[in-house]
Amino acid sequence: MDGKRLVTIKGNDYKRGCQIGEKLGYSIKVNFMNQVRHYKESGNYDFYEWVEKCKNYIPLIQEYTPHTYEEMRGMADGAGMPFEYILALTTAYELAVAGGNVADKCTGFFAAGEYTADGKAFCGQTNDEDFSEWIPYLDVVLRHENQDGPSALIYTHPGIAAYMGMNNKGVSILWQYIDNGERKMGVPTNCIIREVLFYENLNAVVDFLKKVPHTIPNHYLISSKDEGVASVECYPEGVYVRLSETNICHANNILTPEKMDGCDKKNPINYRKPFSTEVMAEEAYKGELAGTEGILEWSYVRYHRICELLEENKGKIDAEVAKGFLADHKNEPFSICSHPNFVNTRWKTLASIVFDMENAKMHIAFGSACEEPFYEFGFEK
Repeated sequence: MDGKRLVTIKGNDYKRGCQIGEKLGYSIKVNFMNQVRHYKESGNYDFYEWVEKCKNYIPLIQEYTPHTYEEMRGMADGAGMPFEYILALTTAYELAVAGGNVADKCTGFFAAGEYTADGKAFCGQTNDEDFSEWIPYLDVVLRHENQDGPSALIYTHPGIAAYMGMNNKGVSILWQYIDNGERKMGVPTNCIIREVLFYENLNAVVDFLKKVPHTIPNHYLISSKDEGVASVECYPEGVYVRLSETNICHANNILTPEKMDGCDKKNPINYRKPFSTEVMAEEAYKGELAGTEGILEWSYVRYHRICELLEENKGKIDAEVAKGFLADHKNEPFSICSHPNFVNTRWKTLASIVFDMENAKMHIAFGSACEEPFYEFGFEK
């Protein structure tokens, strides 16, 4: 366990939030000011404008994610910051998506039953982001000891209630970016993620995701140690669910056929004959030199690779094997383990996460799995 990264908080929702603010106040303020710097430098945008605009989310947060709202309120009070600053951090992902400042990132999986060495459930993902937007050495694991409901282990950036996590009732949530351009006023992504961990079974989470209004598209990988997995693609205009008891994967390419129209990414496995990562890299490089966006096809490459890894290791997957998935470099620079390259010079794997669902353990490397050690976090007995 990396004690410097672990923050334990106890009590009801508001009190736990206060303790987060008290213990991480400096890091939260650094993250906030870094958002101010990031948007000013990257697009000459005043982040304080977002502080005002994001207030529109408050009624929906209060209605659909009340536990998270209380945690956020406590976090602001504990850190001695205006509530709107915590809200702006929590909704910064919505701002990034609105501005088109999100590229392909993150690869997730679930394995259980015949796919694992002992039949138990494991899941995991990379968290790939712009390391100038989010400062990775500030990232933490929050251990919520909740007196009124499920306790939780959560990986996140200070100031944001949750990025990925699991609770002590055997439910976990992982998260991958998808986008088909749909937009609508709804509940912010990171509020949804945190609220999921207050539910105690897979069906309850899926029902919640169907009920809550979504402001932007997202994919949530909801795992249960006993019930299998739900791959849930959520859009402002609909929620689509795939279920499995044994295996499922996702990168950032939309898998719901009804929602593929309008997406500008083509699957290179199908459309490039013969498939060649060398040609993809050459075209992406030329696109960057020409000042264009480049060819962002590697979502499909990562998706096929994680599916391939599950099949290659069928019957052998445990926590150690799963960690190896997240360190995989096949097809680089379009690999699961992400490092800066000529297309995205500031994108990198900021965290590599594996959940041992049966033993309620989080294994996390704070960075690329090929470079950083994994630390184990659990619930206190």
